[in-house]
This record gives sequence, C-alpha cells and structure tokens, in this order.
Amino acid sequence: MAQHDGRFIWREQISTDVERSKAFYGELFNWTFKVMPMPGMDYLVIEAAGKGIGGLMAPPPGAPPMSFWGTYLSVPDVDAATAKATELGGAVHVPPTDIPTVGRFSFVADPQGAVLYLMTPEGPDEAPPTDRPAPFTFCWETLNTNAPEAAAAFYTQVAPWTSGSFNGMTTLSANGCAVADVQAAPPGVPPHWLLFVAVPSLADRRDAAARLGATVIMGEIAVPGVGKIGVIQDPVGAYLGLFEPDMG
Repeated sequence: MAQHDGRFIWREQISTDVERSKAFYGELFNWTFKVMPMPGMDYLVIEAAGKGIGGLMAPPPGAPPMSFWGTYLSVPDVDAATAKATELGGAVHVPPTDIPTVGRFSFVADPQGAVLYLMTPEGPDEAPPTDRPAPFTFCWETLNTNAPEAAAAFYTQVAPWTSGSFNGMTTLSANGCAVADVQAAPPGVPPHWLLFVAVPSLADRRDAAARLGATVIMGEIAVPGVGKIGVIQDPVGAYLGLFEPDMG
C-alpha cells in the first residue's frame, strides 16, 4: 500500500463565480492561482507559498449550478473502491475516469448523501506529513452526517481506513494516523464533507472573511489539546472550516 493511500491528497472548489472566489481567497489566505489548460476549459491550480494545494473551476457542463468544496481521497484501486461503495448502498455520480498524467478518479456519494472524490494517483509515492500544517494549507476533513456509526462503517470498507475515537468523537485513520472525524450533522443540514484550512489566528481570519463578504456559521469552538475551529460560508455559498492549531 502506498504511503498516501487513505489520505486526502487534493481539494477543489466548484464555484459559480470563479473570479469572485479568486478575489476572496486570494485576499483571505494569500493564495495565488495558476492556469492549467485542460480540454474545453482552464483549470486553476491554487497555490500556497508557491506550492499547489488544490484547484478551482466552474461547474462542468450538465452539473448543477452550485458552489462547494470537494476533497480527493487516495485509494489503492479506484475501480474496486467505487464498486464497493455501490455494493454498500452508495451512488456513483462520475464513474472511474482517467485524467492523463494525473490518475484515475470517480465521484461518489455515501448512503447518507455526502459526496467525495476517490482517486488512484499516478506518479511517485509521497511520504505523509509529519509537522504541523503550514499556514493557509488544507489540514483536516470532517464528515457531518445523520448516521455517524453507519457512515463510519461504510468508509472503513471503501477506504483503507480504521475507525477509532478521540475526545469522544469518532475518527478515521490511515496507517495509524487520524485523517478525519465523523460528527452528527446539525438538524436540517444535509450530510457533507467539511474541509479545514490551517490559519495562524482563527479570530483574525474569521473576521477578515466576514469583511470580505463571507457569513460566519460557527465563530469559535475549542478542541482541547488540538486547537480552535470555526466555519464560514464564502461569498459564492461554499462552506469551509478554519483551524488554528494549539501551539502548546
């Protein structure tokens, strides 16, 4: 098994207003954007401190006109993982598809409706990160769902994950390292994966997001021994978590 299997390796915003997203995140996180030509479109690579960390694009033809952040999970065999997801009651929105020089991916939904990308990447293996997340890079995923136990059971069969617990919450781990947690979604909120970006100061970036046109959904919650988290809805309607690591 590759070291990056079971880890989230790419994040991507589908935006109904790409220029507005660029302006917002460029100001909020000092992100820059580099055009990567692709058939029929220009894909924007998000860079933090000169390193590619994600992508930005308009909804593809035929897709609903909505904005959201999606995450790519590395699996050893995307075809087998996609078939397993279907067998366990999930849905396939995009079947396994090759992206030349990048890898093979699919877009699936779990039985509760939360969606994510599965990918078997091409290229050399990557060692897992060992240090604190760099400022303004993606660092964690939370699954908010109306059936936490069932969802955790689903993902441990689809992905190379094991489930555990920390501070009373269910975690999902790859090779002994926690990569995500599973939470009960607030009443009325559809199941979804929530991505987090590391920030030096939660209060500073939360307030800056509000000044730039975002809505603060959750101002601040302390996670003992870990740090502080908050959630915003950006100006195009996508939800994103902010994480300030505990420096102790």
